[in-house]
Amino acid sequence: MVTLPLNGAFPRLYHAGLFRSLLSYRGTRGPSPGSGQERGAGAADLPDPPRWRILRFAETWHDGHVHRGPDRPRPLVPTGGDPYVPPPDIRFPHEPDTYRAARDLLLDAEIALQKQVLAVAEMRQHLPLGGRAQDYVFEEGSASLEDIGTTRQIRLSGLFAPGKDTLLLYSYMFGPKMAEPCPMCTSFLDGLNGNAPHIVQRVNLAVTAGSPIGRIREFARGRGWRNLRLLSCAGNTYSRDYHGESAEGDQQPVMTVFVRRDGAIHHFYSTEALFAAEPGHDPCHLDLMWSLWNVLDLTPQGRGEWYPSLTYGP
Repeated sequence: MVTLPLNGAFPRLYHAGLFRSLLSYRGTRGPSPGSGQERGAGAADLPDPPRWRILRFAETWHDGHVHRGPDRPRPLVPTGGDPYVPPPDIRFPHEPDTYRAARDLLLDAEIALQKQVLAVAEMRQHLPLGGRAQDYVFEEGSASLEDIGTTRQIRLSGLFAPGKDTLLLYSYMFGPKMAEPCPMCTSFLDGLNGNAPHIVQRVNLAVTAGSPIGRIREFARGRGWRNLRLLSCAGNTYSRDYHGESAEGDQQPVMTVFVRRDGAIHHFYSTEALFAAEPGHDPCHLDLMWSLWNVLDLTPQGRGEWYPSLTYGP
């Protein structure tokens, strides 16, 4: 039996509850018959979502240590699905047994986390429809960022391309009173710009901010954001209505999803974890979409106290 101390590589995992959580989720196909509620993204012909569960890990706790017995921790698996199969015996050159024992324990946690992410995604995809959205009027420029003279008005409904009934609309923290946009939002959009050509193969995607459209596009030219559809919501109440702006006028970074059903547009999802963060902790509500943090999380130094900047020295 290998005994691993609960320090060093493991305190965050322990406090996150990965080694002691027990989560059950039973998906549904929507509201009960006769409820009068409509289903969301899940169409009527979709199969029932799998019933997922996280099985309590087999470790026992004693004197602040994990005591790892012959039974490997069992990660989240579909109920009634394939039995859990331990990963192959992977080794790297010259690694000590202590490294392999710690890495295997981490691997079990990574597998459980991957499965939990999928389970939460299933829950999200089967949300019922939210409220019907107002057909807001935004302002945008031409498809070419180099065109600095063309502007036009576009309604929320006009952001839905034929055959694509889902829209992701990001609220960018770049209000008219801000001297410059939020560096964190800007970093997020740097990555989203790179992924946009892939994303729009399946759904619609746009970014809105409270500054005038000319100011938004001028900044975007310097970043090279040629794959993002940029909008100004300066002339409507969208940001206030969908929590991209607080009652005090503070800008807030929210990704919102709208769906079109039978010609009507409904709110489907927003990254509400932004408003549920514990005091003193970053909300991390966009992290699943933000490759920067996922890459840094693979390293020994992790994220540290570092945050992105708009510019960096030579």
